[in-house]
Amino acid sequence: MLLADAYFSSERHRLIDSLRFHDEQIMEKEQSIRDMVSDIARSEMQRNIVTDELEDHTLRTIEVINISDIRIERENLEHETIELEKR
Repeated sequence: MLLADAYFSSERHRLIDSLRFHDEQIMEKEQSIRDMVSDIARSEMQRNIVTDELEDHTLRTIEVINISDIRIERENLEHETIELEKR
């Protein structure tokens, strides 16, 4: 009986140690997943910042082109006005 108790006690301790080991592995995996999700979120935020900057640059470029087109149109109108005044 005493031998069986010692065996089951030893087996119980071995199983507890095994569970602790697996629990630690699970916790490490969970932390690894949390870190990856955090990295993904950071990358997404950075990507959104870059996208916003590109959109901003595109809008400024369009604005410059529009201003240039307006200037050219104004010059053309002034030229036509001068031509009409000459007649």
